[in-house]
Parts: sequence; structure tokens; C-alpha cells
Amino acid sequence: MLNRFVVLIFALSFAAAAHAQTRGSPAVTCSPDAQTVAGGGLKTNLASIQHNTGATGTLTVNCQLERFESGTTDWVLRLVYRDSTGTDPAAHARARLYRMPIGGTAITLMATAFSNTSATTTNTSILSAEFTGQFDFPTYVYWIRLDLKRDGNETVVIHSYNLEQAN
Repeated sequence: MLNRFVVLIFALSFAAAAHAQTRGSPAVTCSPDAQTVAGGGLKTNLASIQHNTGATGTLTVNCQLERFESGTTDWVLRLVYRDSTGTDPAAHARARLYRMPIGGTAITLMATAFSNTSATTTNTSILSAEFTGQFDFPTYVYWIRLDLKRDGNETVVIHSYNLEQAN
């Protein structure tokens, strides 16, 4: 009897872990906005985005969030990045999740993950605050906007973003 109970607990734990959802992509799969394209300051590699040598200012790319079945749950937005300044405002990496009604223009900010809230200066990740909700794709479109800013020779790289079910 005890063995069956242990097996059942293990199976339920595995099923819950398998059901957890994560959606994300390398930053290079996102589309630069018109100002970023015109400025010519964006450098990409196989997965990451950053400033070209000598380029400064803000670079922005937009990432479409593909439709998925979400159910109502708690979520976090994860940003995988490097910001050589830590919390210094001279540079930052930021991911923001937005939604907008289909056929409408009212944009809602749902979550933000911001490098300047961490003193880490090496490759790392940061989470947004948890938010609760269901992604309603028949009613809304969703996207993630990634921004990189630097004023000088700081190193700011965005590797990827993930939308994850919170623990």
C-alpha cells in the first residue's frame, strides 16, 4: 500500500512538472523597430542582440508571442542578459510584455523585467513580478518589447526571453 502511495505521488509530481509551460525565444528572432533599423546600431549573432561597436542610445526589438493554451495561472517574464553596469542608469536591458485588443488601440503593460534592478554584471537572468491571468488570444494580441540602452562603451546584451508559469 505504501509503495502504491509513493508511486502515485511521484506520478502526480511528474505530471504537474510536465504541464508547466514556458514560452520564449532567442532575442535575435525578434524584429527591430524602424528607429533601430534606421540607426544601424544593432549587432546580432546566432542568438543575441547588442549594440554595434561605438553605437550608443536605445535599440528596440519586438517579439510576437505565439498563440498557446494557457489557462488561468501565475506567470513571470524572464530576461536572460548581460549588463556590465549593474544598477547604473548608463545602461540597461529590459523586457516588457504588452497586450492590445484585436481591432483596438488600448495597449496594456502586463509585466517588466529590468536589468537595473540587479547589481549582477555578468550573464544572468532576472524575473518580472508575478502576474495572474489567462492569455486570451481570440480577444488580444501579445508581444514582448526588448530594449537595450547604453550611453558609452558599456556592454549590454540580450540573449533571450521566456514567459514562464510561476512556481
